[in-house]
Amino acid sequence: VREEMADLEDPAKYDTDPMNAWQRLKLRKPKKDYAAIVVAVAAWRERLAQELDKPRRRILKDDAIQEIAAQKPRNENDYSQLRAVPSGFIRSKHGQGLMEAVIEAIDNPDKFAPELEPRVQNAQIPAGAPELLKVLLKHVSDEHNVVPRLIANAADIDRIARGETTEDIAAMTGWRYDMFGKKAQALLNGQLAVSFQGGQVRLFDV
Repeated sequence: VREEMADLEDPAKYDTDPMNAWQRLKLRKPKKDYAAIVVAVAAWRERLAQELDKPRRRILKDDAIQEIAAQKPRNENDYSQLRAVPSGFIRSKHGQGLMEAVIEAIDNPDKFAPELEPRVQNAQIPAGAPELLKVLLKHVSDEHNVVPRLIANAADIDRIARGETTEDIAAMTGWRYDMFGKKAQALLNGQLAVSFQGGQVRLFDV
């Protein structure tokens, strides 16, 4: 509980600087022009959300930002081809602001694009590893009476199955690591095994 409260008390969690809003999104491509649009549109959305006092995704969904960054629309006709942007949005009273933000990012990517780390090729997920980890997660969550998704989500499971151990995976830090992450590593390294006895999951060291 103390760890969770410390996270909630971290001022950075509540940063509302529009130019930092892109950090809530995943950059799917390591390209400057794409990243610049994500940053610019996320900032535009954050400013408008604050002005209107509405949730960000009520202004424009994350998927729409990703599609805009990938397709780089410049005019109304371009926006009409996008699936994630609501039909007619670009003709609404806020559409012009969105269009201007995108064009500025397209024309001046250096102004918006953050420093991008080279993308590391993801390792292959060993066959059956995610399924075993899910069995382990269910066992651990039942044992400690904690909802599984509070410990690890599906994306965490896949990354751990690949052998990733970085601290941006919640399940590999703090109490989650002590409860699940450490056992997950042992299972993948052949130091822990899973069996079934009397319809119950059993863990034993190898």
